[in-house]
Amino acid sequence: MSRRSRATTKPDLADAAYTRLAHAIATGEIAAGAALNERDVSLRLGMSRTPLRAALHRLALEGLVVAVPKKGTYAAPLDARDIEDNMAVREALEIEMAQQVIDAGAEVDPAPLHELLEAQQHAIDHLDSPAFLRADEQFHLHILAASGNRRALEVAQHAWLHINRARYLVPMTVATMREALQSHRAIAAALLDRDSTRLQRAIRDHTDAPLIRQLRSNDAEPDAGNAQRRAAQLQSALRQEPLTRTPTQ
Repeated sequence: MSRRSRATTKPDLADAAYTRLAHAIATGEIAAGAALNERDVSLRLGMSRTPLRAALHRLALEGLVVAVPKKGTYAAPLDARDIEDNMAVREALEIEMAQQVIDAGAEVDPAPLHELLEAQQHAIDHLDSPAFLRADEQFHLHILAASGNRRALEVAQHAWLHINRARYLVPMTVATMREALQSHRAIAAALLDRDSTRLQRAIRDHTDAPLIRQLRSNDAEPDAGNAQRRAAQLQSALRQEPLTRTPTQ
């Protein structure tokens, strides 16, 4: 392999490692605080340590892992304040980009929105919380993508990585999924109708209200120990009965 070939391959491997690890951390496959041994992770990903280290450096810059000198690298602890900050970023971006779509008079294809709404209904029918969460995220990112603002989409995708760390802690109940789907339908209808006031209200009313209420109920002490306690409280408060089908559902 030529030097030029090797040079173009390494960034691809680093990107692949970043994508895989970011997803695993965001969805809880790699738990908060878990050690990331370079040798073990590189073997699991099927690559050398060089692209893995590049990926870990990028994850550290984005706050998803922490490197402790002479100890190792760990998945970052769950921080309730950070999650709420990223929720605020996501909401502001979505409102602004949706408004730009309306102001620009851009054509919005209803088919992808309806497909994502159908995917959410399918997840509810099959009691599939992870599938609902994936379709939920794709729905919101699709609205951002419609604006054509690539940078806004990248920032939102980063925010979702942090938000998902709380969302994937426990399964959603059927009632919570149904409530979210109803909100998504309201957002889609307002966007397709080009109704700015209704659209902004629908987005603000929707954004993970139960999660935000719990985050705001915690103390705002700055010490690291309290951040960990807030995260534990968040996980406990969000824990609901597992998805089960009842005669009324």
